[in-house]
Amino acid sequence: MYQSIYPEVYTNLDFVSIPTMPLELRAGIAIYTDTNEEAEDGAHEDSAIDSVRRGNNLPQRRQHTPNQLLILDDLKLSKVSVDKITQFSLKLPEFIELLENLGEYHRWLCISKKKTKARDLPLYLSASLDLS
Repeated sequence: MYQSIYPEVYTNLDFVSIPTMPLELRAGIAIYTDTNEEAEDGAHEDSAIDSVRRGNNLPQRRQHTPNQLLILDDLKLSKVSVDKITQFSLKLPEFIELLENLGEYHRWLCISKKKTKARDLPLYLSASLDLS
């Protein structure tokens, strides 16, 4: 049996680069629409997700934070794609205490284009996770 002096490891892990620079230095993709209409000032409008959460009288721990609402308002008028740090900062309120680490968030909650069969996923329900 041949043994290499350099150990080799094969993996199916996807390594993702997540730049953590300040927002103004992060790369983004310009978003163009088919219409020539200028975006209206939506400062007086709530975001749809916030309206639904407040309309259903969810407890405060399930409401977006003021910082999240500010980011959501900014995204309504933005013509640049959403980066991974912004996605992390806009995670569901239910996950704020559960997933405090950027790496864990992108490991467990981000959607990839890779297809996975349901039988390959280990599914567990945590008794400590109360979403009511």
